[in-house]
Amino acid sequence: FAYFKQSQSRTQTENTNFNLTKANSNSSSNNILSNINSNSTKPIVKATYKFVKNLTDDSEKNTRIMSDVTFFPDEKKLACANYDGTVKIFEVGTWKLIKTLNNFGLDTLRSISISPNGKTIVGASMYYLGVWDVESGKGKIAFEEADGEYDYVSFTPDGKKIIVGYNGDDFLTLWDVSSGKLIQKVESVDSPVFFKDSKNVLVANGDSVKMWNLTSGNLSQILQDKDNKIATLALSPDEKTIAIGYEDKGM
Repeated sequence: FAYFKQSQSRTQTENTNFNLTKANSNSSSNNILSNINSNSTKPIVKATYKFVKNLTDDSEKNTRIMSDVTFFPDEKKLACANYDGTVKIFEVGTWKLIKTLNNFGLDTLRSISISPNGKTIVGASMYYLGVWDVESGKGKIAFEEADGEYDYVSFTPDGKKIIVGYNGDDFLTLWDVSSGKLIQKVESVDSPVFFKDSKNVLVANGDSVKMWNLTSGNLSQILQDKDNKIATLALSPDEKTIAIGYEDKGM
């Protein structure tokens, strides 16, 4: 894994029209969606980065293949998921390896996520979900096994639940962190994006963007771009703008 640092940046804006059809939504999502406008200005950020360092542990050749990386919430550490099932934690700035979280029998880690308080890491291997305590370094398989191959895992913003995606399958599952139990399963959706309240999630559903309410389990359609399959979603920090990436027509 190589780390690059931004050396300079320039931002400009241009007008864009997504030409999306806003569908009727139920009352539970009206307040959240009232400020989202499909006709707005899109920021374009251009930046130059310089190479800083390769983050590898040369004493262990099989840890050079890294499958996922993520910064801790305090931005002082960086966690790297490895193909041997371990998690390497590096100190930001010095980039020294400060801790290795053992795999306790997991195979290749495909995705990792760090809890908002930075104390817990959850990881998805092909068939198991594991959880580590960062301070002690201890880990275990902590969630029930589900159908399909795991591909993606993420904590909700409040750290109480995780959402899991599956390789080659368009469905998501919601799990309770404290009990390790499956709460919900939602079919034909992917690319989850969280709202800060941890109660609602944006998801892609073919050519539509839908809102998944994590309390009721209901899905409500909010945007549609007919005949253009959505590949990925992003939500702005103020939760007023949605960016959409398509499979065959850019963003």
